[in-house]
Formats: sequence, structure tokens, C-alpha cells
Amino acid sequence: MRRHELILTILFLVGAVLLGHSTWRRIRLEPEFERLKRLTGELVPYDPTKGYVSALPSEEPLDFAWRLYLPAECRIYTRHGDGWGASGGLYDEMNTVIRLRFREVDGQWQFYQQTGTTQKSNVEPRLADILSRGSHRLRVEQLGQEAVEELDMTKETSLLRITLPDDLEAEYKSRLTDRELRRFSPAIWEVKVGPPNAWP
Repeated sequence: MRRHELILTILFLVGAVLLGHSTWRRIRLEPEFERLKRLTGELVPYDPTKGYVSALPSEEPLDFAWRLYLPAECRIYTRHGDGWGASGGLYDEMNTVIRLRFREVDGQWQFYQQTGTTQKSNVEPRLADILSRGSHRLRVEQLGQEAVEELDMTKETSLLRITLPDDLEAEYKSRLTDRELRRFSPAIWEVKVGPPNAWP
């Protein structure tokens, strides 16, 4: 066997051994991952370049929370009203709980949002009208309800999307200008995660 063929064979065997060792190590660490998750209440990432999210249970229909791990240089994006905002995790990794909650207090709808920065405010009148008339009928898509989800952080991923039921959307389309409608359509509230260049 020529020398270069021998070197290639050795390199192939070493690579195969290292791959097998990595796979075995991940399988062996899975029970430890679950134990640490229960013990600390944090998401312990298999792969620190990926994101991980798990929805937390809630007693209220408009109270949303997640345990979230994001690697460095990733952001949380929220959209409501006229546009998008970004927060959290640009330079450092995040391993935290994020939350969005709507509730009615003394006849006034309020929202509380904790996504790296904290916001608390009264809801604008039109959204308050939507919540008062049909909060129980809003369509809600929330990621991570069934299990921990692994996220590809090279692209944006939706954690939460709240949209109008068909009858309310049709009503508002007939009453509002296109510019006004964009505040509530295609969604009245969205929360996404992604890389810095995912700014919509």
C-alpha cells in the first residue's frame, strides 16, 4: 500500500471512531440533560448553536410564556400595531423565561411583555375592542406546547402568532382603510426569534 493511501485509511478510521464516540456521548448524556432541565428549570442545549424553546402552562387563555435558550447574536422580534421591535440576546446567549400577557383591569385592557426588555401598557382602543368582543375566539399558534423544540437560528421562527377569526377579519376589512387594517392583519400580535439580519 502506498504511503498516501495508508495515511488516508488512517484518517478515515480516526474520523469514524470520533463520529461514533460523539454519537455515543450524546445518547449517554440525554438522561443527564433531562435531569438538569428538571433540576434547574433551564433549557440545557444539546447544541449551543441552536435555539431551544418550551411553552409553559398557563391557567389563562391570553397568558403566554416560554423557557427559551438562544445563542449569542440572536434576537427576539415582536410585532403589534405599526411595526416590529427587537430585543434581547444580541451579544450574549439567553437562557430565560419570556412572557406575553393580556388582561382586563377595571374595564381597560392591558398587556405585559417580557422579552429581554419589559413593556407594560394599556392596549390601543381598536385592539381593546377586538379583545372585548372576541378574545376567546382569537386564533393562537404557540410553539413548544407539546415538547422542547430545537430551533435553526440561521432563520426566523415564530413562537407566537395571534390572528382574528374569519368573521371579525371580514368586518374590519369592510370598516378600515388598508393602512389601519395592517395593524391587525395578517396578525394582531407576533413573537419571533432569529438572527440579527432577520429584521422584517
